[in-house]
Amino acid sequence: MAKAWGATLNLLPHVRTQYVKGKIKGKSFKNEKYRDYIEDLIYMELFLSGKALGMWSGHRMAELKDRYKKDYLAIKTELNPNWRKEEAERRKKEREKELKKEKKRQQEERKQLKKYQKEWLKLGGKP
Repeated sequence: MAKAWGATLNLLPHVRTQYVKGKIKGKSFKNEKYRDYIEDLIYMELFLSGKALGMWSGHRMAELKDRYKKDYLAIKTELNPNWRKEEAERRKKEREKELKKEKKRQQEERKQLKKYQKEWLKLGGKP
């Protein structure tokens, strides 16, 4: 069954990756199920290229990424060969930010505990 949004067929001349082009080469147009698969690959390519595809595109992309993991990685790598390095750097920065945030929280907690202990001692309590 063909997709209702089958407008992707109009985008065939705009396919950028050799990966998707290679998937089309030598395949019969008559195979509707395979055309649907190609449309999904084109959709992933457009999304990974930063093209706006509507408000549900993130959900659709997550679904396609899960369904076609190998294809997703191949397209993503062809469009941005450095994505793994960039992703590792992004994660490293996130970890550093989280560690800094946690350190600050712990410092604040110690400060509050000292303040509480000081008040405790003022009221006659023992250390």
